[in-house]
Amino acid sequence: MLTRREFIATAGAAAAMAAHAQSEPALRIGVMDGVLRLASQPEAVAKARALGLGGVQVTLGQDAAKTRLLLEDAALQRAWKEAAQREGVTLDATYLDILHVNCLKNDPKAPDFVARGIAATKAIGAPILMTVFFGKCELLSRQETDSAIAAFKELVQEAARAKIVIGFENVLLADENVRAHDLIASPWFKIFYDVGNLTNMKG
Repeated sequence: MLTRREFIATAGAAAAMAAHAQSEPALRIGVMDGVLRLASQPEAVAKARALGLGGVQVTLGQDAAKTRLLLEDAALQRAWKEAAQREGVTLDATYLDILHVNCLKNDPKAPDFVARGIAATKAIGAPILMTVFFGKCELLSRQETDSAIAAFKELVQEAARAKIVIGFENVLLADENVRAHDLIASPWFKIFYDVGNLTNMKG
């Protein structure tokens, strides 16, 4: 049985996927690979298919030393693409989980991980890279938000070249999200408001 957080995360991912599937003849529901207890593992595709789901959000993962993304590995990228083709399941987005360790708001290593995440996302054929701002990496001040915005202004240029949407997943107030959206002003940057994490942080 899914926990409340996992259920909300699945619903949130499904809504994001639906927004990028307007050309599809019917609604396709997807799931995060981590919800299936198969984070970064291509076996998540077959499990999603067995559950009647049409899409998977792929966790980019990280090695033990926190120096590289698991999905930078070409063989693993091929395994995900082959599994998706074989099962008829869409890889709808990726999730840059290392941003829970290296915060984009204040860690000089973080922008490089986002750039590498864009490349890995393109390599597996997913359209969206989800960047996350929760826990110790939550944006708690205007200064921290402006630092993230400055990083995004540079990164969105690379995203545009790769034709990958950067998803800004956060729990900021609406006016701060609008401000970030307007300052970055790119079709390759989208806001994703995470109700699940807000629920867990607010109690």
